[in-house]
Amino acid sequence: MRSNKSLKPTPKVQAGRVAWLAGEVGASAADRRGGLTLCYSSLEWKTRGPVRLARRTKNGAEGLIMLEQIVTILGSATILVAAVAWITRSVINHFLSRDVEAYKARVKADLDVSLVQFRSELEIRAQEHNIVFSKMHERRAQVITDLYERLVEAIWAASSFVSIFGFQGEPSKEEQYKAAMEKMGVFYRFFDKARIYLKQDLCKRIDDLFEKLRTPVIEYSTYIQFPPQFSEGEREKMDTWVKAWKKVSQDDVPAARNALEIELRKILGAE
Repeated sequence: MRSNKSLKPTPKVQAGRVAWLAGEVGASAADRRGGLTLCYSSLEWKTRGPVRLARRTKNGAEGLIMLEQIVTILGSATILVAAVAWITRSVINHFLSRDVEAYKARVKADLDVSLVQFRSELEIRAQEHNIVFSKMHERRAQVITDLYERLVEAIWAASSFVSIFGFQGEPSKEEQYKAAMEKMGVFYRFFDKARIYLKQDLCKRIDDLFEKLRTPVIEYSTYIQFPPQFSEGEREKMDTWVKAWKKVSQDDVPAARNALEIELRKILGAE
């Protein structure tokens, strides 16, 4: 058996143990500061030795402390960036909301002004239209009045020419014929210029009336310009004369005149 003295560690071993204990104490202090706990196996103690393990433990603790500080700094920076971004977004939204409200108010004010201007222009245009329409109606009424006066004068002249009744001192048939043709010419020339003021169906009515008035006058005038030489010609003359008188004074012309008068009264608002 070996004596107890042989089990006593050598100075080198003792120095290793002391270094190992110092490393353990430093590592424990570093672990407590970092909130970590380090455990080392006996295998690592045996393979790397107490001095290397103690040095590694101390360096690892310092690295963990530095990593924790970096994480803390990065976390603080992230929070700061997020806070700045939130504040910036809030400020921008605030100013944008103010700009939107101001824009809405400005648009509403512009719209109100435009609406007032539009209504004013619309009223002006309506007044101008009323004035133009009023003047147009006055002009049209005057044209119809003048046209009707010329028509009546033409009918009077034609009626006098084809009348089967005569009065002492009146003009001859030749003179009455010339007067009738002159009055009818004055009427038709005026009517032809005034067509623009009348509707097409009304113009057609006037054309028909004028033709019913002119045709009998021309038919009877043939016997006035070329008097018949025989008794049979005298009978034809009398027949034509009577027919012309009836057409102008009793049948065709009076009926057409009445229909025309109804249309003219509607235009003038007299009916």
